[in-house]
Amino acid sequence: MGKFSEVTKIKMKILEEGVKFEPISLFSDVIKKVKFKNKTIFKKPISDGKEVYDYSSRNEIIPSEILLDDTKNESIVKCRYNPNSSVELRWQDDKLEIYQDNQKLKLNASLIKEYDVLGQKIDDDFLVEDYVDVVGMDRISLLLFEGCYNWICGKQCKFCDLHPKKVSEKVCKPTLNNLYKYDSVDEWWNTQKELFFKNTNLALNKLIKNTKLKHKHLFIMAGNLTDCETVWRFLLEFVENLTKQFDLQEFDTIANVCPHDSIESLTKLKSLGIKQVQYNLEIANKELFTATCPGKINYEEFVNKLYEAVNIFGKGNVRSNFVLGLQDFDELINECKKFAEKGIVTDYSVFQPKKNTPYSNLKAPEMKDVINFTKKLVKIYIEYNQHPIFCSLSSRSSIVNEVYYDNVR
Repeated sequence: MGKFSEVTKIKMKILEEGVKFEPISLFSDVIKKVKFKNKTIFKKPISDGKEVYDYSSRNEIIPSEILLDDTKNESIVKCRYNPNSSVELRWQDDKLEIYQDNQKLKLNASLIKEYDVLGQKIDDDFLVEDYVDVVGMDRISLLLFEGCYNWICGKQCKFCDLHPKKVSEKVCKPTLNNLYKYDSVDEWWNTQKELFFKNTNLALNKLIKNTKLKHKHLFIMAGNLTDCETVWRFLLEFVENLTKQFDLQEFDTIANVCPHDSIESLTKLKSLGIKQVQYNLEIANKELFTATCPGKINYEEFVNKLYEAVNIFGKGNVRSNFVLGLQDFDELINECKKFAEKGIVTDYSVFQPKKNTPYSNLKAPEMKDVINFTKKLVKIYIEYNQHPIFCSLSSRSSIVNEVYYDNVR
């Protein structure tokens, strides 16, 4: 495989090391003045068995995404703050500049402005951004509900920091933080779904009409609930409601949820216009999976559900994401090959240690290992006529798109 562009090299370095923003106070001021995509640096998710909130007292913010380009190539990268990173971003003369080892790079780096329409009102009480998000430049994200039940019951994946809200933040979508107030999960859902469905459709319609997205990736996501059957019942209701206003065939659609409860649910989801399903196994090793993801269904059942999904959606339309760096690289690529033979596309996100998680003491994988793994994965894609997820303008935590398109175009 050919040489990597400077965009790919720096993206990988940021995923490996994180990025330094100095001074943070200046970036915070810039972000607040112009609504650039941002996130808080420090999070402290705590569950009391009923609710999960971010209880960090720190409020410093940094850009959450950066657009990298060298006139020929461009890509989005997700940011993790690390004051010791060799990659530094500086805000000078109203412009973002990127350095490595204190040497200014010729590469262009840009902060990404939130689409103005996200701040528009649906009515007096709600905004578009309360129901719809845009990841990167063109991935439309719809969340079935806020939160993950595995966090509530203390069985969350050990690398996950959840990105919970602070107590003071407004949440308009159904949230698991108030599930305990209802007598049943069905009562919790049915009480809120009518307004949720209506406003999601209004928000998505406004977004589409007021933006010029290069691609129309539509990513529908859900964390875990008390059981898979409940998630899928709610998912089918949600997607069916979308079809009342939108032709989902016009979108690049993926439903990223827990494994299905039945073949009937899978068949119904496909008939509604969803083109791909994604069940994130995270780790392709039974013992390590069980230790790392205690809230997910057992390993053999999970894998069998992936195989079942291929029978309905077809080869190349069932995906599973892995956290690259948590298991042996050779073991994982061998499992990716086996999955590809069965028609399952394997994606990855580079592991990045998150503070206040059980795996915060682990290190992100080295660039050379990620590059070597990616080359092998792309060869699998090409051999089995598979494709990376989304595109380089929306896939923020891997370099699969970049390597793949460097080798097929």
